[in-house]
Amino acid sequence: MAIADDRSQFNPARYYELSLDYDLGGFNSVAVDLVTTILRPDGTSFPTLGLDPESIRLRPGTGTLVWTSEGEKSALRLTNPFVHEMNSDGTYAGEFDTTAKFFPTAVPDTTTGIRNNLAFEVCITTVPEP
Repeated sequence: MAIADDRSQFNPARYYELSLDYDLGGFNSVAVDLVTTILRPDGTSFPTLGLDPESIRLRPGTGTLVWTSEGEKSALRLTNPFVHEMNSDGTYAGEFDTTAKFFPTAVPDTTTGIRNNLAFEVCITTVPEP
């Protein structure tokens, strides 16, 4: 699996199922087997620049996927980071609480909240079983 990190600028938020052919010498080929659109809780696509996907993992014992959006803190927008859970078809399945200390504050305040493009980059190493 791989998640697109284009903030829905070129296509809706999505993840890919991949086939990798590799050996000790490295990768021989990468094939995209399936592209799945990631949906918001209301079943609609995320708006352009409405998120910044970074990481995706399979949640053991559930078949669901857990993924992160690092949020944004810029002069143009403030978007909270989050950790969501989805079904393999891209539909929303829940979310994990994100502590408010990670929510961005108005620019140029750098005392609290995320730093732009320096938030939930790869925050998931293991996902707890339900």
